[in-house]
Amino acid sequence: MSSSDRLNPMQLQMFMPAGELIKKVPNDFIPHHYAESGDPHTEEEMWANKLREAKSIAPRRGVQFGGSLHEAIAAEGVLEPVRVHVGDGGVILDGHHRIAAAADIDPTMEVPMKNIGSAHQRGRKQHKIP
Repeated sequence: MSSSDRLNPMQLQMFMPAGELIKKVPNDFIPHHYAESGDPHTEEEMWANKLREAKSIAPRRGVQFGGSLHEAIAAEGVLEPVRVHVGDGGVILDGHHRIAAAADIDPTMEVPMKNIGSAHQRGRKQHKIP
């Protein structure tokens, strides 16, 4: 049973399986923003890049053996909540590497979420789409 199975409609979700986060929750990826830099042009390419980077970058905290973020999540799970803006069905604001690694290891791995309200979003730098 997923942690979301017993949610009251007025209750904010605190965990979600990594595979569901990738499939169901929009993220802040803006294709036009990356078009000139040679970075990902599609959401699928973005997630593949985040997974590749998660396998090479060190975690900010957690496993102390000097391994990658991917290895740390395989050993300990996702320790730091990802930030999700709760308006309009949610938008993943950060934690893309953690989500990509968790989904690669086990798509049903529960990822902790920190729900951020609209006041935070207004203070965030807004992307301009040409």
